[in-house]
Amino acid sequence: MIVTLTIVLLPLCFAVLLFYWARGRVRGVTSVADVASLTVPVDVKAMMNLLDPAQQMFLAARLSEKDFRTLQVERTKVLLEYVHRIAHNSAVLISLGHTVMTNVTEPQLAAQGQELVTLALRTRLLALAAMVMLYTSAHTPWVSTCLEMSVGRYQSAKARMDVLGGLLAASHEPSAG
Repeated sequence: MIVTLTIVLLPLCFAVLLFYWARGRVRGVTSVADVASLTVPVDVKAMMNLLDPAQQMFLAARLSEKDFRTLQVERTKVLLEYVHRIAHNSAVLISLGHTVMTNVTEPQLAAQGQELVTLALRTRLLALAAMVMLYTSAHTPWVSTCLEMSVGRYQSAKARMDVLGGLLAASHEPSAG
């Protein structure tokens, strides 16, 4: 009986924990205007440069093996910071989407808020998966793919937020800031 309960409850608790972890905890997003003060900058071009296989081959060819490994550790730390920022910013966008969904009266705007939540949540999940792999130094080809997907979805979520901000401003909804 105890084993059965453990088998059932442990995955359930893990799923609930994963849900709250993925969703993020960002308070104070009441309008599109709040996003700028709550997000942190992400240098997408620099991040993509760190992921470039040609750059890695160039460095490996020019540095000693020890220096290359040391540099790779530093590059991984920088990547982790960028991915952490993407995860944080995605949590801000999730919060904004929820605010829009609950505070607007127009169905089109509520749907835009839901799309923002969905896109930002997927971005955050990819970023969190990439962080786990980077922390464990699991440098597989999937890490680069996951990171590139995170960046692409993050840029899409930011673009969606810009569109949503324009729609809110045009509709004079209260959450337009």
